[in-house]
Amino acid sequence: MDWRRHVLGGIGVLFLAVGVFRLVATGDFGETWTSLGMRVGIILVAIWLALPQIQQLLARVPLWLLVTLAIAFFFVLRNARLLPIALLFVGVIVALKVAGRMLGIFNSPGSPQNLPRRGRVIDAQQRGPHEADRRIPATNSGTGESTGGGTGARSSD
Repeated sequence: MDWRRHVLGGIGVLFLAVGVFRLVATGDFGETWTSLGMRVGIILVAIWLALPQIQQLLARVPLWLLVTLAIAFFFVLRNARLLPIALLFVGVIVALKVAGRMLGIFNSPGSPQNLPRRGRVIDAQQRGPHEADRRIPATNSGTGESTGGGTGARSSD
């Protein structure tokens, strides 16, 4: 288990306890420390409960999309009339990124898509946990036959 998640939940429960204690002591929910404790505690406990799903989402969604959505969200918060412009901004950025990927414009030089086929190392997600690091054998163009260099044993027919 992730200890940071448990610390976050503990701090949230602590804030809730302070809020409830202040509410019982003063009887005034509008008092600053009572309100702060209750609100921050509820938010931290909600984040604590949703943290695994948040981490999964952040692992799947590309950084450029998160930044684009954050910028659009900021402008909409500042002025709600900018919502159509913000949606257009996000749509244009996504369309440019998709078109650029199809054309190979935005691929970084070190990405696996830009490496030559021969000798490309298979990463941990493409191979099973039981396989060691291995290289992809090159194939003759058109025939699909292996040119050797693989790690598999040769079979005799």
